[in-house]
Amino acid sequence: MGPKNDLARFVTREEIEPVTNALRSAFGLDLFGFDVLVKEGGNGKEILVVDVNYFPGYKEVPNL
Repeated sequence: MGPKNDLARFVTREEIEPVTNALRSAFGLDLFGFDVLVKEGGNGKEILVVDVNYFPGYKEVPNL
């Protein structure tokens, strides 16, 4: 992934935050990563979670 604002082209914070909260609640995790597919169509935007990582990588986090 390129610059950190690339994700904003696909989903907003307001759209992804409920997904994050649902995953946090469902799995009882505080620190995790997840991958999504974004599908846009006649019914609007659909966010599909395809992977949840309980020990995420940090390769794209600056200054680590």
